[in-house]
Amino acid sequence: MLEPTNEPYAIAKIVGVKMCESYHKQYKLNYKCLMPCNAYGLNDSYDPLKSHFFSALIKKIVDAIRFRQKK
Repeated sequence: MLEPTNEPYAIAKIVGVKMCESYHKQYKLNYKCLMPCNAYGLNDSYDPLKSHFFSALIKKIVDAIRFRQKK
């Protein structure tokens, strides 16, 4: 069962995945479905081993900027 408060969004994501699968099957197109389901928020973890994708990406960018500024 889908989470009732998230059902329309979840259905839209599923439809997108199924569309890509159908295109692949019918036209042999190599589609990839990227779904960053967990973005980031106020209480997100920026721990490199436990964070979500966007949190990790933000941390890597901030760290790179800080490292470059120290040079």
